[in-house]
Amino acid sequence: MTLCIGIDVGTSACRASAIDARTAIVAQASNALPAPRRNGASVEQDAGTWWQCLQRTLDDLNRRIDPSAVPRIAVDATSGTPPLCRRGRTPLPPA
Repeated sequence: MTLCIGIDVGTSACRASAIDARTAIVAQASNALPAPRRNGASVEQDAGTWWQCLQRTLDDLNRRIDPSAVPRIAVDATSGTPPLCRRGRTPLPPA
């Protein structure tokens, strides 16, 4: 069975769903993110936690499906916030 994975990295959680060719949900996984820091109109979140949360979520999902059945992944994330990164993709400041 061929599956596709959809991933949503939001402000409060990272969610992932695996769907089959009929668009039926086969498996889902979700992990909460720590609340962002707020200072007036400014809202910041540690971008490194996004990656860690995504890894945990995909690990959880992959325990419920056969990852070799997944030829496609779609990703959606909060506001398209691009964090500045060091070599090796480690985020520098909060996003």
